[in-house]
Amino acid sequence: MKIIRVGARGSKLSIAQANLVVNELKKQGIKATLLKISSRGDIDQHTPLSQMKHVGVFTSSLEQALVDKKIDVAVHSFKDLPTEIDPRTIAHSVLVRNDPRDVLLVFNDFLMERDGKIFLKKGTRIGTSSARRQSQLLFHFKDVTIVDIRGNVETRIRKLEEGWIDALMMAQAPFERMTLSLPSECKKIFLPLKDFPTAPSQGALAVQYRKDDTELESLLERLMDMKTEEQVQLERTFLRSAGKGCQLPMGVSIYQEKNGYLTFSATLAPPNWRRLQEIPLNRYLITAPTLEVMKQHVLNLAQQLGNPNEDQVQERLTNQHVVITRKIAHDPIVDLLIQAGALVTQLDVLQTLWYPPERYLPLLEKEIEDADWIVITSRNAVNALESIFRKNPSRRPGFKVACIGQSSARVIHARNLPVHYVAKGKTSVDLGNELLSLMQKAKSGINDETKPFKVIHLCAQDPTSYLRDLMQKHAVSFIEIPVYETVENASINDELVQLPRDVDVAIVLSSKQAKWLIQHVSPQWAKKWVAIGPRTAKTLKELGINQVIVPPRPTPDGILEVLSS
Repeated sequence: MKIIRVGARGSKLSIAQANLVVNELKKQGIKATLLKISSRGDIDQHTPLSQMKHVGVFTSSLEQALVDKKIDVAVHSFKDLPTEIDPRTIAHSVLVRNDPRDVLLVFNDFLMERDGKIFLKKGTRIGTSSARRQSQLLFHFKDVTIVDIRGNVETRIRKLEEGWIDALMMAQAPFERMTLSLPSECKKIFLPLKDFPTAPSQGALAVQYRKDDTELESLLERLMDMKTEEQVQLERTFLRSAGKGCQLPMGVSIYQEKNGYLTFSATLAPPNWRRLQEIPLNRYLITAPTLEVMKQHVLNLAQQLGNPNEDQVQERLTNQHVVITRKIAHDPIVDLLIQAGALVTQLDVLQTLWYPPERYLPLLEKEIEDADWIVITSRNAVNALESIFRKNPSRRPGFKVACIGQSSARVIHARNLPVHYVAKGKTSVDLGNELLSLMQKAKSGINDETKPFKVIHLCAQDPTSYLRDLMQKHAVSFIEIPVYETVENASINDELVQLPRDVDVAIVLSSKQAKWLIQHVSPQWAKKWVAIGPRTAKTLKELGINQVIVPPRPTPDGILEVLSS
């Protein structure tokens, strides 16, 4: 028999996994050698996994080497292998499955446990690049901040140790396949599969080989564990039958209960989950005495998810003409309105002009030297925040970053920037009061209590005075640095001419938009006026619109709720 060439990625974990297979082959009296193949996922360490359009970023290079006959066997973490592989190859699991669970590595300072339940302190920064893990974390821990980090397992743990993040979510399996050290004062929490189902086939090793290599197939079958093979293949079949790609936020796990019964657990977040204030998570549980009984239930569920019944979609706003006062791609409010049957027009009432960095960076760099906080109250200021870190990429800042809302935090994290605090409230005043509370708690640790706290607000030209007045009232050194401005859309009249005379619903998203819009239309222009919040509603009423609807939550589902009631 020839020497079997076993291919692996270049990471320590991949090599350790491949060596497990090489050693098992040698125990069978089969000669084997290891070859390293770099993958797309290993080369690109910066792009978030959820933004990589290429399927199989960690496995395609190995698969190509296999097809080109440069190797005879490719060893993968089975969870990384797409459900659709090259038809000239075949894959199955080998060895007994490692613990499939995810774990949360978290510093003790951020962890609380009561009555056997896990709680994390508000604002805890949790690192993970998996969309599935991110959606599950935000569902179970609503006040945490997600940091999209990349890198091999050692790199991710090192980022935890260096303080880039407060916690890390990852698979337990690597701890069983190689030696990994945890930072001191860090605890490992095993996450239950019922609530945190994993990527399909997580914890299992896969061997991929050419279909025409029947001699090798018979040798590899000796390494197979049938229980593992049957369970992981059903998990992968479910994913494939449901029509979901590996980059969507879906978790699928099959595991055995203490009573011997099998449980199937799955979670799935909607495609637009990143843009929602509250994360909805569809959860599915199936229990059965045997895998055969479970299989039929699981495949029926997969068929329902893959082919939803269109009659179940309630079109509550059919043919209603709705105008929303902003024009952005993939607007979550617009997505929901269209799904409900509305005819939606996005109207650019205002346009944002971002200042070039050279306009504000000299002042900003001078002021941040002794700043305690940088405050972001609009996504429009994220460009300026990024320019600070781009100018000095290696310097670790002495200031902390605070923003309003998880959606803003996600925008910041998408650019690999830190967020240390996300306001629980929805307004700049809420953020200011919460920061004042944090500063008061921190005062006891400051030697020079006469030194005032310093806060920098990256803001619009001519910002409202609410936050400034609040901070100055409490003797905080408050610096406003304009980094953008909003101006009237020069073509708004042309856009309004194209709209119908009578609009069913007008959704106004800010007081400034309300002022500009009412200069061009009458209060009778829309049958219903919806204001995103109480301040915008107050402005509309001052402009002559008596009946204004304010949704219970300033979110897409909140707006849809008031329109469909």
